[in-house]
Amino acid sequence: DFVVLFPLEISFEVFKFLTIRELVVAESTCVTWREVISSDLFWRGLYKKRYKIRNSHPKSWRNEYKHQFLRTLQNRLKGHYTTKQLSLNSPKPIITFQIDENKIIYGQDNHLFESPFPTNKLNVSKTWTLPRSNDHVTCLQYDDKILVSGTQLGDVVIWSLDGYSTSPVAVLSTPNDQESNIQ
Repeated sequence: DFVVLFPLEISFEVFKFLTIRELVVAESTCVTWREVISSDLFWRGLYKKRYKIRNSHPKSWRNEYKHQFLRTLQNRLKGHYTTKQLSLNSPKPIITFQIDENKIIYGQDNHLFESPFPTNKLNVSKTWTLPRSNDHVTCLQYDDKILVSGTQLGDVVIWSLDGYSTSPVAVLSTPNDQESNIQ
């Protein structure tokens, strides 16, 4: 375990290369990693590295980082992603979407679309189509490896984000004669 073997400053530098999502996963790896990643000293260094702000003295650097991250995301979105732009000038609305540091995935009718982020215009780089053509996307969640979408007909569809495949990895369906508990 490099955290135990090397000085704390080395661990800080290694962890600074991770995204927020990766830090959350790393933090749950073991007690030692959680102690390093949750330390105020780590978040202070990460904050100053990513945001180049030197004159701040918050009570919690982790909370300050979180607030700055959200402010930065709001500023990126301001004026770039209006409802008209997200709907790609289509009368069909965007039902659900999720944004991370690199991409936006959104659902419209029976399709899911991926576009690079941040950008001034949505350029679809990948499209997934639900197995049932009369179904509609109602929710989605993704991480680095999988995308999970819920549908109006009660299906849960799991997609791989690795590679170029747009076929579902798994579809969990409710039988047609039973009412779905998924809302």
